[in-house]
Amino acid sequence: MGVDSSRPSVAGESAEVSESRLAARDFVRSYLEDAESRLDAIPDPREAYASPTLAEALALAHERGFTTASLPSRFGGSGLSAAAQMAIVEELGQGAPGLSSHIMTCSLAATVIVAAKAHEKNSDFQDYIDDLTDPGTPVWGSAWAATEPAVGSDIFSFSTPGVCYSTRAYPDGDGYVLVGEKSRYVSNGYLADFFVVQASIGDAKDMSEAGVFLVPGNLPGVRRGEPLDKLGLRALNQSSIHFDEVKLPTAALAVPSGSGYQRFVERLTSRGNVAVGLHAIALAQRSYDIALEHVKTRVQGGKLLIEQQLVAHAMFTAYRQISAARALSRQVVARLDVGRVDPLDCYASRVQASVMAIQVVEQMVQMLGGLGITKDSPLERYYRDVKLLAIADGTVERIGLHAAQHL
Repeated sequence: MGVDSSRPSVAGESAEVSESRLAARDFVRSYLEDAESRLDAIPDPREAYASPTLAEALALAHERGFTTASLPSRFGGSGLSAAAQMAIVEELGQGAPGLSSHIMTCSLAATVIVAAKAHEKNSDFQDYIDDLTDPGTPVWGSAWAATEPAVGSDIFSFSTPGVCYSTRAYPDGDGYVLVGEKSRYVSNGYLADFFVVQASIGDAKDMSEAGVFLVPGNLPGVRRGEPLDKLGLRALNQSSIHFDEVKLPTAALAVPSGSGYQRFVERLTSRGNVAVGLHAIALAQRSYDIALEHVKTRVQGGKLLIEQQLVAHAMFTAYRQISAARALSRQVVARLDVGRVDPLDCYASRVQASVMAIQVVEQMVQMLGGLGITKDSPLERYYRDVKLLAIADGTVERIGLHAAQHL
């Protein structure tokens, strides 16, 4: 009944994808899941994010090329295809969704720098890429700073009058001055050494006049808030970001306002949602595997649990739900590298996966009974983690409403 998670590869995958999958699987099984559990158990998030465990996890991920997965090889990155990147997400998510989220966003800023050719216009951006790809340089990675205390899913409101970012980049001589605040939900915001910031340009009145800026985290005026203390995904640091008259060069404007900005937001959010969905599928699969082993060995009422009809039906239902969600997600992933990215399908795969995972993980906890709710059970953590995967990068309800506009 179970999917053999030790299988060498997935049928039809390229050698690149298969090798990436196996490398990620080995990493999460041999080290990363345990590291995530240790970080999760630290009550004070400030202590967790200053711990040697997190630094070691990132260093080991860097050695394996995961932190530069999306950066082209000619710039020193791993240069992996979207399919290979998503295979890594799917594997690392089986036990370490928080650290996986951090690791796989490390090269976001560098990827945007290259796409915008900002490194050709300002040497500081090239220096950042060089540092990111240097094996001897500690890596904390980048963060996408979009949402604000009063602007959440409004990032999709491209033409609604009066809806705009309060964070603003004012033209100033040969550059910009950035002022404002991003919400405390910025993933990797507490530790990131570089930010991809969405902000209003000048006196913009709506989102159609917003742009994307590249902001090094060590510039004067950049401040981070206290790390968020949250229910799950505790290994993933999140915090607010404050910009107090931060001076930026002209090259910092990576994506100007207009149709290009809208395409950037749609592309980033749709791909990000695919990754969130894969993390949800991974947690559901890991929970299922643990519960399946339990019901195949636990005797109750003189019979193995798996021999009891209600239990067998529940396990089959979980298998069916996971398989269906994975099939849709992999179908979407297969299109990412051939330029057939349909936001509707991306959002559908994420919502399907997140809703499914909450149901499955809850049911797998139920299969273990008291064992599933103890702190020494991995399912207790998965139960907390999976809830956040219905909220991250947009709640499933809001993503569904936005997706409906693409029907």
